[in-house]
Formats: sequence, C-alpha cells, structure tokens
Amino acid sequence: MQTNSESGKLIVLEGLDGAGTTSQSAILAEWLLKYKNTPAWVTREPSPGPAGAQIRSVLTRRLTMESQTLAALFAADRLDHLYGKGGVIDHLQSGEWVIMDRYYLSSFAYQTLNTDDDGRRWILDLHEHCITPDVTFFLDSPVETCMQRISRNRGFHFELFENAETLQAVYLNYLQSIQQLRQYGERIQILDGTKEIVTVSKNVRERVERLFLDDARLSELEEQALWNEWPVLSTIRKDIEERLELTFLVVKKIIPHEQVPNGGYQLGFGSREKIYHVKGFLSANGDTLKILATGQADPTLDALKEICEHRPPPTKDLPLFAKEK
Repeated sequence: MQTNSESGKLIVLEGLDGAGTTSQSAILAEWLLKYKNTPAWVTREPSPGPAGAQIRSVLTRRLTMESQTLAALFAADRLDHLYGKGGVIDHLQSGEWVIMDRYYLSSFAYQTLNTDDDGRRWILDLHEHCITPDVTFFLDSPVETCMQRISRNRGFHFELFENAETLQAVYLNYLQSIQQLRQYGERIQILDGTKEIVTVSKNVRERVERLFLDDARLSELEEQALWNEWPVLSTIRKDIEERLELTFLVVKKIIPHEQVPNGGYQLGFGSREKIYHVKGFLSANGDTLKILATGQADPTLDALKEICEHRPPPTKDLPLFAKEK
C-alpha cells in the first residue's frame, strides 16, 4: 500500500455494522467546514459505482456470490472508488479532505471469515495499490450494542453479515487486523463507540485537531530528527505503547516561557476516551531533558508517571519546574 502524498487528508471511520460510522462521518465533515474552514468530501464503501451496486445486491441477499469473488469485487470497487474520475484521489489532489465510512480494514475483518493465512495474504495483496489513511478511527462497540442499534434503526431488516455470531467473528478479525496494520506503521485509533453520539464525535474531533490542525505539531521530518536527537523520548513512546493501552498521537513543540526558557516537547497518547501527555523540558544549556506525565489523576496517568520516572537518568539533574496550572 502507498502513503497519501496529496495535499488533502484521508480520514477513515471503521467499526461493526451499527457502530455509528455513518453518523460520525457526517458530523466530522460538518465540524471541519463550519469551525475549521476545511471542506471535506464524505463517501462510503461500497461505493455508488457499478461494482458497489453489485456488492449491495449481495449484502441484501438479492444476489448470491462465492466469498472469494465477493472479496475481489470489494477490492475492485475500492480501486475504482480511489482512482476513478471524481473519486478519492481527485478530491485529495484538490486539497479537499476525504472522510470515508469504511475502507480496506473492513475487508480484512469481513472478507477473511473462514479463511486461512494464505487467504488473508491474498486479500492483502489485492490492496497493493490502495493508499493508506492519514488516520483510521475504529469505533469499538460490542456486538450486543450493534445488534440493538441495527434492530432499532432498520426494524427486522438485516443484511448478510448482520447476525450476532458473524459479527463476533468480524469483531475479533478487526482487532487482529488493527494490530497487524499498526505493525506496518498505520495510524489507527480505537475509540469507545458505546458512548452517546456527541461524546464520540467530541473524541474524534479532538484527535483530528491534535493530529492535523495544531500549529505546534512537528512535521514528519522534524519528528524523525527528534527521535534521533532525543532517543529517550523514543524509548518512552515505545514503553508507553507496549505497556499501556495507549496509542501515540502527536508530538508538539512547547512554546518557551519564563519557567522553561528553552521550551521542550509534548507527546500526546490516546486511550479509548482520553488523551494523556508526556512533556520533555529542555535544560538551560539544551543538552538534557526532564520528562514528566501531566493530566488529571487516574490509574493510566499513574502508570504513565511510573514509566517517566523510571526512564534512564539524564546526564545532568534539572531543576523542578513550576506545576502546571
């Protein structure tokens, strides 16, 4: 798969049927335009194209199809959706953001049911020419919650994969696929999808703002230089991601002030519901860091502080800085 090199951002919402991806896609696009003056094109998969129409016929049981054929059709629809005239790539090239309700993570979750490792690899290879999202938000909702929402919204109409046993298998596939894609370097955030719509949308917006709309965030080149210059921060990040259920969000510059004249860096980590911060303050001569975790006390923050306190000692002791207000 290929990195998005266009000026627009590709944001994907994923989750089980009934997780709320369609609602959250629309809410995010409206917020971007209204409050950030950022136009966004909302789209979904299966696409409105000819392959997408066939897929919807299968999902609604008007047409039957062998599972591998359906998987290939999903991939064909996806490539047409990306590269066809007026598709995803065209919108990204124009600088418009694209918010997609489902993408290839769905295929890795749904189309790999009852397949072995070779089958999973085949489906992965079908997506060689897809571009990776700038971020994927997985709305984590239990099967019971999703089934209740489907029943409430559609009465007794259920599509092909919408039964509890199948959705439970899909859910486990999602978690496995997320873990694998993260190992390839993809940015995937797991959010609590059981909360009220306004709470979930707030969590999505907060992460989008920190990832892409914060002027203090470091560019990819600056970030890479930081990991090389201050390996202790890279070690802290690795320890936090491996030991806690947190995923790295963003690294930002700390604006200098009277207590910290040389500024420093702030690393943001996301849980299913909250964002936590690790701050590294530069010493007066700029050759050492003092690292600490900040935020409202809870068990996760306590664990963060422990990791920061047990880091390899710096070459020099730094004075304690004033507590944050």
